[in-house]
Amino acid sequence: MKIDLDDIHLGPYDVRDGVDDAHVNELAESLDEDGQWNPVIVRPGENGSYEMISGHTRYRAAKQLGWSEIEASVENVEDREAEKLALKTNLKRKGMSKLEEGRVVNNLMNEHNLTQSEVADKLDKSSTWVSDRVKVALNLTPEVKGLVEEGELTYNLARVVAQCDESNQLKFAKLLIESDVTQVGEASELLRRFRNDTLLTIGYEGRDFEEFISILKEAETDVLVDVRASTSSNYKPEFNGDVLSERLEERGIEYRHMPDLGVKNLIRNPYKDGAIGHDCFRDWYQWWVNEESDLDLNEFVDELENTGTPALMCIEKHSEPEESQDIYCHRHHLADMIQGVSIDDRTLFPNRKDL
Repeated sequence: MKIDLDDIHLGPYDVRDGVDDAHVNELAESLDEDGQWNPVIVRPGENGSYEMISGHTRYRAAKQLGWSEIEASVENVEDREAEKLALKTNLKRKGMSKLEEGRVVNNLMNEHNLTQSEVADKLDKSSTWVSDRVKVALNLTPEVKGLVEEGELTYNLARVVAQCDESNQLKFAKLLIESDVTQVGEASELLRRFRNDTLLTIGYEGRDFEEFISILKEAETDVLVDVRASTSSNYKPEFNGDVLSERLEERGIEYRHMPDLGVKNLIRNPYKDGAIGHDCFRDWYQWWVNEESDLDLNEFVDELENTGTPALMCIEKHSEPEESQDIYCHRHHLADMIQGVSIDDRTLFPNRKDL
């Protein structure tokens, strides 16, 4: 049936974000040349008016052409069915953006108390299709959504970005773009590395083993990097390397010993006794790691980022002078060096915490 355009109110079911003027112009040309092939869908409103469910762009195109009326199908449906119908019909026409789809799906769920499975059944879509769109609609910041809408970031990559905290989403999205990442697997791997941005350090002095493990677990440590020159401990045998390796593995923490990063007693003892000053000790340690050890620091840091959250372990309880401890542990200087490493203009461990 024909309905006067002035009797139609656009209502809340315009599922698209903003008016696509180019699409309106394109559709106006088609209507002018070929006439209207498909009716808009409306439902009865108040006082003889109608509320638009689907066909907002055709309505605008008809208005642009100066039409006074438009062919319409009148559906007497409730709010939930109207919103579902609006989405289903738009999905079959000129492509909605996935963010628009996600916003409407999310509204369906929230306003009508539907589960993702129920929405999927109503839209003849898979639960994965629904969950993906809801996730992006809910979790992306406006800045990242803008990158998706502008075509700088694909929807599939945006799904990976949505796994970041909101404070880091834009930074990670830009990293994906700058790194020319196009595959989800590659983006997921980069996200894993991106999230692994905190370098932990810990000492076992003054702590029993269970307390030590509890601290590591609370900090969500994935790998303990033992930076002692020797893993033997006469006064605390539970921290011997072989014991640590076995007991840490039982608790889901990897153990790695890096003797090249340790300090031998020939240097450590005179430093503890005050015969070597703090600056001298630091300078010697940096020289040792960079010039004399067999370690390539850049390779070590790159590898460290791929292991999960790492904790550098040595003996001293604190990494720098604190309480009754009046010396630096060399892990403090090692952490400084690690944080000074930049790969592809990116600091791999911008954050640091002494446990």
